[in-house]
Order: sequence, then structure tokens, then C-alpha cells
Amino acid sequence: ADTAEAKLEIMEACGITVTRNPSEMGRLLKKAL
Repeated sequence: ADTAEAKLEIMEACGITVTRNPSEMGRLLKKAL
């Protein structure tokens, strides 16, 4: 499940502040991984 929705759920589960800004989300996702 490599959808944006799945990524949001994963990030929220990790306690990360989720943002709808694509560039910001990319940075947060890299931090999460």
C-alpha cells in the first residue's frame, strides 16, 4: 500500500505531525524512514 493515504496513516501512527504540503511531507517522510 504505497498510497498517500497509507503514508499519512503510517506517519500519524509514528506520532509525526502530518502536513498536506507535498514538499514538507517529503521531508517528514524521509525523517520517519
